[in-house]
Amino acid sequence: MVWQSHPEAPSANTLLCTLQDIPDGACREFVFGSGDSSLSLLIFRDQTEAWGYVNICPHFHIPLNSKPDQFFITAKRKIMCAYHCSVFRFEDGMCTEGPGKGMRLEVVPLDIVDDRIFIGEA
Repeated sequence: MVWQSHPEAPSANTLLCTLQDIPDGACREFVFGSGDSSLSLLIFRDQTEAWGYVNICPHFHIPLNSKPDQFFITAKRKIMCAYHCSVFRFEDGMCTEGPGKGMRLEVVPLDIVDDRIFIGEA
């Protein structure tokens, strides 16, 4: 999937939230559209940095979470897929453990301006 081609994909410069809206060491889900045609994005925060990804496990092509906006975050700034226990790093989306090892989450570029997080240019 190339997220920009999704019919519900937000355009560059879309304001998502502020850094303070996401607890340090956590992530937040942003859903664009509704139903089966929706697009779910994840934003991870580590202090003053943030990373964005499409909320689809590359191993099995399903969301990483089983309930809306609820994720299993490890103490080492990683997220675990709720279904098959693949573990992904915040900073690059690389799977380091589990059946998806070596696969990567699809990156969504972000820009941070004055602590506000925007969709970046692709």
